[in-house]
Amino acid sequence: MRNILRVLRGDLRRMTASVVAIVTLMGLCIIPCLYAWFNIFSNWAPYDTDATGRIRVAVANSDAGAEVLGLRVNVGDKIIEALQSNDSIGWVFPDAADEALEGVWASEYYAALIIPEDFTQNTLSFLGGSLENPKLLYYENEKKNAIAPKITGKAKTAVQEQVNATFVETIATYVSDAASVLTASGYDPQTVLRSVSAQTGQLNNRLEDVNQVLRAASGLTGAAESLIGLSGTLVGDANAVTQAGQSVLNAAGETVSDADTASGQTAAALQSLITQFNVDLGDLSDTLTIAFGDLNRYNDFVTNDLSARAALAAAYRDNAQTAANDLDTLGLTVLSKGFSDLAARYGRIYDRLSRLENVSADGWDSIRSEQQEILSEIAEAQTVVTTLGSAGTDALESKLQTALTAAQTAVNEASASLSGMGGSFQQLGAVLVSYSAALDALQGGLVGTAQAVSGLQDQLTAVSTLLERLSESELLGRLTGILSDDAETIASYLASPVQMNTEVIYEVREYGSAMAPFYTVLAQWVGALLAAVLLKVRIKRPEQYPDLRLWQSFFGRYGLFLFVGLAQGLIVSLGDLIYVGIQCLHPVRFVLAACLNGICFTMINYALVFSLESIGQALGVIVLVVQVAGAGGTYPVEVLPKMFQKLYPAMPFRYAMDAMRECVAGMYGYSYAKCMGALALFTLGAVAFGLALYWPAKWLNRLINESKARSEIML
Repeated sequence: MRNILRVLRGDLRRMTASVVAIVTLMGLCIIPCLYAWFNIFSNWAPYDTDATGRIRVAVANSDAGAEVLGLRVNVGDKIIEALQSNDSIGWVFPDAADEALEGVWASEYYAALIIPEDFTQNTLSFLGGSLENPKLLYYENEKKNAIAPKITGKAKTAVQEQVNATFVETIATYVSDAASVLTASGYDPQTVLRSVSAQTGQLNNRLEDVNQVLRAASGLTGAAESLIGLSGTLVGDANAVTQAGQSVLNAAGETVSDADTASGQTAAALQSLITQFNVDLGDLSDTLTIAFGDLNRYNDFVTNDLSARAALAAAYRDNAQTAANDLDTLGLTVLSKGFSDLAARYGRIYDRLSRLENVSADGWDSIRSEQQEILSEIAEAQTVVTTLGSAGTDALESKLQTALTAAQTAVNEASASLSGMGGSFQQLGAVLVSYSAALDALQGGLVGTAQAVSGLQDQLTAVSTLLERLSESELLGRLTGILSDDAETIASYLASPVQMNTEVIYEVREYGSAMAPFYTVLAQWVGALLAAVLLKVRIKRPEQYPDLRLWQSFFGRYGLFLFVGLAQGLIVSLGDLIYVGIQCLHPVRFVLAACLNGICFTMINYALVFSLESIGQALGVIVLVVQVAGAGGTYPVEVLPKMFQKLYPAMPFRYAMDAMRECVAGMYGYSYAKCMGALALFTLGAVAFGLALYWPAKWLNRLINESKARSEIML
C-alpha cells in the first residue's frame, strides 16, 4: 500500500507542476460532460408540438365537393379547417397540388398531402347505393432527413384518423341539425308517422269504395248470367218451360228488380270515388300554393311532405286507370276515356313532383315555373273530375238501365212467346249461350280485381298499424329529443365512440430526461477512453521505485485514472441535475451510479491499455462502438440484429444505463443494486484481465512498439 501511495503522490506532484498537464486534466474531466449535456439538450423534446410544428408538410385541396339534398358539401374544406387548428405539424397550404409536389421534390417540404378532386363524391358514394373508398394522396421526401419521415408518417396516420372523425362528425351534425329544424317546425318524427298513418287509412277507405263498385258490377253480371241460365233451361226443354214458364218469368222479373237496386248502388259508389278525387286535388292545390310561398316553406315541403304527395299521386293515377279499364269492359267508352285522361294527368303531376326532389333550392325561378305547371295540371284534372261527376253517374245509370230495360223487354217478349208457343227455341238457345260466355269472362275479371284490391287493403292496414305503433314509441321520442337538443355531443360521440384511458408507468416528463442515462454513460466511456489515450499507464522511470511490484505499479498509476473517473462522474451527473435539469426521482443514487460508472469505465480502459498498450486502445474504441450500437440506448435491444442481442448481457453500458434509469423514473425491487453489483464485477474482471495479460502480452507489445518506431510517423 505504501508503494501505491508513493506512485500516486508522485503522479499528482508532476501533474500539478505543469500548466499543460493541469489544462489537459481539466479537459479530460469537463469536455466529455459537455458532450452529454449538448446531446441531452438537443433531444430534450423532439416529438413535442413545439418541435414537430416546425416540420413543414404541404396540404393541397383539389376537392370539387358534391351536392346532397340541395346542400353543398365539401369534405376537403372540412379537413383543411381541422388541420389549420392542428399544431402538431407545420402544415403549409399551397394553392395548387402541383405547387405542393414541387416543394417536396425541392426538399422545401418534408411531405405533401393531396386531397383529390373526387374525394367528397367518393366519401358520400354510399348515398347512391355504391361504395367507393375515398383516397388521400401522400408524398414524402426520405432524402431530406432519416427521422423526419417517421414523424410525418405519424402525422399521416393522424390525418387519416382526423378525416374519418371529421366525416362521421359532419354527417352526424347534419342529421342532428335536421332533426332540430324539424322539431322546431313542429315536424317531429312521431307527428310525421301519425300523419302518414292517417293518410294510409284514408287511402284504405278509398280502396274500399272501389271494391264496392266492383262487387256491385259483379252482382249485376251474376244476375244477368242467372237470367240467361234460366232462359237456356227454357230453350232446352220447351215442354218444361211451357209448364213452368210463368214461374220462371216471375223469377226473372224479381232478378231484374234486384239488378236495378244494384245499379243504383254502383252509381253511388262511382260518385263517391269522383268526389274524393276532387277533394284530394283541391287539398294538393292548396298545399302547393302555401309551400311555394317562400323558400323556407318550400324547403319544409320538400323535406316532409313531397315524397308522400308524390306517392299519393302515383296511387291515384293507378286507381283511375284501373277504373277506366273496368268501365271500358262494361262498355262505357266515354266514361272510360275520362278516367284514362284523369290517370294521365295524375301521372304528369307525379312526374313533376318527383322532379322537385332533384331541383336545387338555388334555382327559385325554375321552381316557381314548375309550381305553375303542377297547378295547371291540377286545375285541368279538377275540370276532368267535375265533368266525370256531372256525366259519369248519369252515363253509368243510363248504361245499366238500358241493360235492365233490355232484360225486362226480353222477359216480356219471352212471356209473349211462351203464351203463343212461337219462336225458334234452337236459335234463341245459341244466342243465350254466347251471352252466357261473355258474362262469365266479365264476372271472372271483376272477381279477380276485387280480390287484388282486398289484398292491397290488408297490406295498407298492416302498414298503418305499424306506423301508429312507431309514432307512440317512447324510445323514438327520447332519440328525437337527444338529436335535437344536443347536436354537438352526439356528433362528437359518433366521431370517437371509444376513448383510450392511458396510465403511464414510470412516467418521464421529457424525452431528453429519458435519453440522459445513455448520453451520460456514453460521455463517461469517451472520457475514460481519452484518459487512457492521453495519460501514460506505465511508470516511465521504474528505477525510482526499486522494490515496486507489478500489482503495486498497476494500482499506483490507476490512482490518477480513478481521480479522473470520479471527477467526470461527479461533474456530468451534477450537471445533468442542476444545469440541464433532467427529471430524477433519486438524485443521490444517480450521482453514486455515475461515480461507479467512472470507476468501472476507467478501470476497463486502463486495464486494456496497461496490458495491451496500442492494441488495448483500439479495443477500447471497438468496445465503445459495439456498445453504442447494441446496448439499447436509443432503440430497444429486441429490434437490433441477433449479434447485438447475444452481446447485450456482456455490455457494461446496459447495467450503467439501467441503474441511472431507475434513478430517473423510479425504483423497482433490487434492480438498482443488481446493476451496481454487475458494474463492480466488471471492474474486478478488468483488474484480473490487466494483471493476467501483462506478462504474456509484453513481447507482443514490444514488437508493435518497435514497428511503430520504424515507421517514424506513429506515436
